[in-house]
Amino acid sequence: MLNASNAAPTAVNALLPQFSMLTPRERHVMLYIARGVPNKIIGDELGISRRTVEAHRARIFRKLNIRNAVELANYMWGKCPPYVITTLMADRPHQH
Repeated sequence: MLNASNAAPTAVNALLPQFSMLTPRERHVMLYIARGVPNKIIGDELGISRRTVEAHRARIFRKLNIRNAVELANYMWGKCPPYVITTLMADRPHQH
């Protein structure tokens, strides 16, 4: 079972409070979505089902008021400072 830490996102939450609405698992899934990784691959790498990834994806979009993966990618790579992305990536679980 993967264990996600809440320590790294604290600095990110201060800069981008909308991320505080996301669970650690949703933040992990968000990074994969923003990189264009398919749901099945996300599930395989995180050790969860494709349907669970789809549920996380829907909650991420709803919480961030984003309509699709392209909008999420544009938001992540266009509006977030690089150190925010680095901090989020440091908090993700190790890939299998």
